[in-house]
Amino acid sequence: MLGIVRNACYDWMRQNRQLADQVEFDELRDSESAGAPASADAGDPARLWEQRAQGERVNAAIDALPPVYREVIVLRELEEMRYEDIARIAGVPLGTVMSRLSRARALLRDSLRAERPGGSGERTHHAGF
Repeated sequence: MLGIVRNACYDWMRQNRQLADQVEFDELRDSESAGAPASADAGDPARLWEQRAQGERVNAAIDALPPVYREVIVLRELEEMRYEDIARIAGVPLGTVMSRLSRARALLRDSLRAERPGGSGERTHHAGF
């Protein structure tokens, strides 16, 4: 799930970047392992469609986050910044960054769980996403 969120973060940032001079980097396309399929069904059109649909759901969930939560989740998961750097950029204490990340992840998890067919509104705790 973390990979899906990271890819969705990349997509969200690419769509919302205002700087035209930046070079696009697609982790899936530009990685060394991109040439080899990850699984037997990697070329399956139904699987590809499901992955794309899931990515769109994640993008929508990220867009729906309040700005303070969206900021920290994008900086951490997309930019892979350290908590200390996020605190400096956001102008908040380190504990606030950790709290906002925890809340952002919970909001994303709940939002995505609610959209899943058969998804329940009940919240469970998981490590990571």
